[in-house]
Amino acid sequence: MTYEDALQYIHSLGRGYGAGTHDRMRILLFLLGDPQKQGAYIHVAGTNGKGSVTAYLSGILRKAGLRTGSFTSPYITEFRERMQIDGVPISREELAALTAKVKAQACRMEAQGETVTQFEFVTALALLWFQRRACDAVVLEAGIGGRLDATNIIPRPLAAVITSLDYDHTALLGGTLGEIAAQKCGIFLDKGSCPVISAPRQPEEAWRTIAGMAAAEKCLLTCPDLEEVQVLKRSLDGTRIVWQGKELVIPLLGEFQIANALTAAETARRLEESGLPIPEEAIRCGIASARIPARMEVLGRSPLVLVDGAHNPAGVRALRESLAALGLHRMTAVVGMLADKDCSHALEELLPYVSRAITVAPENPRALSAPQLARLASRYCPTQSADGCAQALKLALEEPGDGVVVFGSLFLAAQARELLLRQDF
Repeated sequence: MTYEDALQYIHSLGRGYGAGTHDRMRILLFLLGDPQKQGAYIHVAGTNGKGSVTAYLSGILRKAGLRTGSFTSPYITEFRERMQIDGVPISREELAALTAKVKAQACRMEAQGETVTQFEFVTALALLWFQRRACDAVVLEAGIGGRLDATNIIPRPLAAVITSLDYDHTALLGGTLGEIAAQKCGIFLDKGSCPVISAPRQPEEAWRTIAGMAAAEKCLLTCPDLEEVQVLKRSLDGTRIVWQGKELVIPLLGEFQIANALTAAETARRLEESGLPIPEEAIRCGIASARIPARMEVLGRSPLVLVDGAHNPAGVRALRESLAALGLHRMTAVVGMLADKDCSHALEELLPYVSRAITVAPENPRALSAPQLARLASRYCPTQSADGCAQALKLALEEPGDGVVVFGSLFLAAQARELLLRQDF
């Protein structure tokens, strides 16, 4: 099997979530030798900030001298980004070989009437790779939810992390923040007591659920205190803060990254209770080393061009607050969204604060068309639609104002990022 064959097979698998996932995962992983039973995991669930917290934690563990695996989704530029060891994505050769191995067992299951979904397959492949490469620790990001997620097949984690919660995937997770929080908190249910770390400033309803479920499981719950933060400097190169008397440099842009970085730092400190002490210097250096594409990523300075994957109201609100903190008030927005997202409320969070918007359809079958999105966007600012991402970027850069910000979808962010890096528009 070639790398291209592997990707074609993986992408041919159906999507699915919920009932049957854990049964299928148990069978598939048993056939693969139960690799998940030999790992040490930090499990990360939440609505916003999962990717950033995973990046910070992975950096911290690497700086502590641990061979560190990380599993994230979705990818931005290449599929191999989804699973990495010490910051290096799985090789094409390893991905192809492991796909062939996992496929053989998935086909055995299919012959017995059990069809493995795409996320289940990729999760099993990643767990097998981490086990074969003898990782000391793995930072495992949940896909959707937590309780019924394929990643929740792991045994008791070293720590369970709940990042910022908001409304997303409500058809699957529930229509209230309490219901959504209960699904996310599934990553520490029925596994024995483990440290639970929450991002700060959770919505009250979500926090009550997190606290109640942690208490019921006899898990010690902690949360970093943002009141202890002193911001020394904000710039396009990051944020410098003092927290609990220690200076930290947070390279990822955005006010919300302070909360994400401190959530990772608090988690690292709690790992000592699980027999994995992390030096303070590793926390400082690990946070400073974090890099992640399409998270308020600067891809141009003159004029300023920022690309962000914010795609729900809470994420877009955080983006708006971060732009304001940097003094960026009259930017040109390039926006594209998927039709199954809360488009109206997401647009309402940012577009009243930009000078104009250019709408585009991301390259995805679920994308809202550019004219449809333009009709929604025109309620808030002058708007025009573009035929594609390249045209949208070209139009935006003709009159950028304070700069150009691309947001609304990770699919759009990936496409814009590639064009901007190649200057191909």
